[in-house]
Amino acid sequence: SSCVAPLLSAAMLRALGALIVALALGKNVGLGSSSAMQSLQSELGGNLACQACSWSARSFRFVLSGKLKKKKKATPNKVRQSIEEACAEARFPKQLAVTGEEGSEEYVDFQESMQRGGVSGNLRMEPKQKENLIRACLTILQEFQEEILERASNIKGRVGGFNWDKYLCVTKAQLCRRPNFQADEDDEDEDEEL
Repeated sequence: SSCVAPLLSAAMLRALGALIVALALGKNVGLGSSSAMQSLQSELGGNLACQACSWSARSFRFVLSGKLKKKKKATPNKVRQSIEEACAEARFPKQLAVTGEEGSEEYVDFQESMQRGGVSGNLRMEPKQKENLIRACLTILQEFQEEILERASNIKGRVGGFNWDKYLCVTKAQLCRRPNFQADEDDEDEDEEL
């Protein structure tokens, strides 16, 4: 007897179900622009894939703006270096946690959250959370390296002022429906630290 392979695996059905629920609840989840982005959504869940993209875009923006003097054009070499450095473990919080219920989880800096009064709800701090974020960062920035190079070289004004979160996560990767971080958030502090 012949066996017909199912069109969708159980993992894909679960991810599709979670995406439908997230969209119905108005969560910030996109559909994923490529198979690599859809794989991230399947592995992490739609909301964490969106969050991972936003954290990656934020890290890239801070690294790139730190490499450039004010009002200088981004060279392809500096952009490539920034892509490589943006996903380094040291670029992300030492104690990265995931908080929230399934379908609405988000990455948080545990130390920063504790200074602000704590974290409510479901909290997970396994080392795999940071590993997942770094892997997602590498996947996203490598997938869109050419688009990033082109966009960075065409930015007029400060590269750090450009909303990379919106460009990468909403427009290109389509993992989010809206950006999670503001383009001007913490710019001056981060520029000075790098």
